[in-house]
Formats: sequence, structure tokens, C-alpha cells
Amino acid sequence: MVFVTYVRAYLGLAFSVLQTGVVSILVFLFSSIGQIKVADWLIRIWARLWLVVFNVEVVIEKNEFAHGSQGALYIFNHQSFYDIFAIHSVLRNTARFGAKIELFKIPVLNIGMRASGALPIARDNRREVFRVYAEAQKKFEQKWSFILAPEGTRQSEPQIGRFKKGPFIFAINAQVPLVPIVISGSYDVMPKNSFAINAGKWKRTVRVSFLAPIQTTGLTTEQASELADSTRSKFVEEYERLEKLR
Repeated sequence: MVFVTYVRAYLGLAFSVLQTGVVSILVFLFSSIGQIKVADWLIRIWARLWLVVFNVEVVIEKNEFAHGSQGALYIFNHQSFYDIFAIHSVLRNTARFGAKIELFKIPVLNIGMRASGALPIARDNRREVFRVYAEAQKKFEQKWSFILAPEGTRQSEPQIGRFKKGPFIFAINAQVPLVPIVISGSYDVMPKNSFAINAGKWKRTVRVSFLAPIQTTGLTTEQASELADSTRSKFVEEYERLEKLR
């Protein structure tokens, strides 16, 4: 059985890369003609295919705050590339990730990401990051949402890392709510620097919990650090709860 999971890991990766290319082109085409809801649907199907191919089940522990009627900034703890699929597989509203700018250099994938409205994040250029955030603020008025990892990058261990202030400043400047997404189990599916997806086990479960929105109305950027710390405490508490369910 273990050998079969490694065969699946590499054959599945080849298939998933191919379907990512096809979906990227389709997202580009539909986004270019203003069919954003179709693009949303394609992204959701793309994410679910990644889950099905590698036999990863997403269990939603709390979902009453997953689909707001207004724009919001979703923030999640980041331990695996699979976090992206887990989140996109369940969100039904228009929501786009902030992704490291290096991903925007990958042929074919880059056209889908740019056309869909994903945010290019230059992690070593703070000024450019905040310029991108400022441009994106207009989208909140159109009921778009964005998804960012306040840890800044994937963690090398299954734990909650330190939170950076950037996403909290973004939310405060836009005066939009923060919706925490706590994820448990994705690290085992695809740890950082690993390409053998879900190798060694036939099926795995990723648990996702949407916490109550945190309002930023009336807050100032001077309160970003305090907001980041209090939000991280909520993440740690919920993450520990989810880990006990495994």
C-alpha cells in the first residue's frame, strides 16, 4: 500500500500540474470577459480535483462564517501548499490569495493568477507589498475578499508561527473584517519542500475552522500589532483544539 501511495504521488502530480495549466487558461479567458463567478467556480473545481486525486478529505469544523455577504480579509495559518486547495474547495464567494511573486513567473499559471486578481506579494519589498494592498482595497467595495497568511510563509514545523503586521494593516486601512481560518492536518499531506503529496498513507484528513469575523472598524494602524497578537492567540487556541481531534 505504501508503494502505491508513492506511485499516486508522482502520477497524480503530473495530472494535477496539467489540469492547473488548463484551468489557468480558462480562468484567464472568463476573467478577461468579466465572468468572475465562472472563474470562481473553475478555481473551486480545480482545488477539489487536487483533493480527490490524492485522497485528501477536508472536514469543516466551523463554517458559519465562511461565506460573508461583504468583502473580507481571510487569514490562515500556513503549513502546506495544500492549504490553498483546502480553502478554495469550500469558499463560494469571490476570494483571491496573496501569493509570493515568484509564482507569477511560472508560465501559464501566471496568466490565470494575474487575470483572476491574485495578489503578487514581494516578501522582500515592503513598499511594493503595501502598494499592492492599496490597489486591492478597491475590490472590497465590489464584495471581493482576499486570503493572506499572516505568518508570511509556510512553516517548517506543524505549529503556529509569529504573525506579521502587514495583513492587519491592510484590513485596518480598508476597514474590512478579518475572518480567521484555522487549518490542521495539511502539514502531513505536503510539508514544506516536499513534492511527494500524501505519500505513505492512503487517505488523510485536513480540518478547517472558520472563526467569527474580527471587526476593524474604527481601528488605526497603530493598533495593528495588538490586533495581530490577539488574533494569533485565537489561532493557537483553535489549532490546539483541532489537533486533539486527529
